[in-house]
Amino acid sequence: MSPYFDINDTLKDITDKYPETLPIFISRGFSQMADESMRKTFGATISLKTALSLKKINIDTFSTALEDRIKQESSIADISMKS
Repeated sequence: MSPYFDINDTLKDITDKYPETLPIFISRGFSQMADESMRKTFGATISLKTALSLKKINIDTFSTALEDRIKQESSIADISMKS
């Protein structure tokens, strides 16, 4: 289980809270997430668990990629706040 998101969260919820994850969604076949209006409609209606299941993407692997990106962004924010 991720400390950042739940697999039952919608794609919109995750990308709203962590916009740095958008490139991961887009590069893994969720091209509609690149368009803001599609993200608001499509992304608000589908959970991460369902989306990954439909695309036959491993939940653990994808979640790890999202978490790594969030941690990386958080680390960059921490460094710039110290400067």
